[in-house]
Amino acid sequence: AARAALDLAAMVPGTPATAQAQATEAYLRMLNRDYLEAITAAQQAIALASEGDRATLARAYETLGAATLFLDYDRGCELLRHSMALARELPDGGAGVADAWLMLSTASGELYQLDAADAFLEEGMAFARSRDLDRQAAYMEAWAAVCDVHRGRWALAGERANRLLAREAQASTGRVMALVALGRLRTRRGDPGVDVEALLDEALDLAQRSGTLQRLAPVCLVRAEAAWLRRDLPGVLAEVERVEALARSKSHPWFVGELAY
Repeated sequence: AARAALDLAAMVPGTPATAQAQATEAYLRMLNRDYLEAITAAQQAIALASEGDRATLARAYETLGAATLFLDYDRGCELLRHSMALARELPDGGAGVADAWLMLSTASGELYQLDAADAFLEEGMAFARSRDLDRQAAYMEAWAAVCDVHRGRWALAGERANRLLAREAQASTGRVMALVALGRLRTRRGDPGVDVEALLDEALDLAQRSGTLQRLAPVCLVRAEAAWLRRDLPGVLAEVERVEALARSKSHPWFVGELAY
């Protein structure tokens, strides 16, 4: 659909549709962790967008910042702050600002910038909740649970993840990451009477529907760790092989590193 939009926009060059189509393409490339392609498309969208099209500019800068985080963290943070400044002027109920907080906070968690992630997640969740932006708030809360597990805040991680799973839709991105947090937590604690395998199977099913690295890698890593802890070495290898080639093709250092470990 994004490619069809680009083809149609090419038939009417110089219109807002051209910049909007490039911004959408950039966003999809960023979600797929194709950093360089996302940066190129976002820069093209910014060059094509008129000064009056603040929505497209905010979105393009958000994508540019989110992709840049993985190559130059400090510069990526600056670009996302700029996208927030642009989005604050939009009549969208705060959705654009909340999206920028979401990108800044959750990508910080993915890159193990955990001090920054803690601060960004709290501020971003507060902003989204104060405006009833439930989708953004839920996804950030799921990532907060993931970060809580990493930092040993196990009780808080469990509270957050269970609360999310009780209310999140079956196919939401927030549900995937809540399952990742709870699956890793229960695996490491060895919680008795808990069907961890069912949690991890649901997580895998949801991740495979997206086919993207940022969903598949966290799920497969949790499943690999669970297999290792039960001394199922073929199971470890199966989970690693499920996503390793994709992680290496995206040059994602943290995912590749944990898979190698």
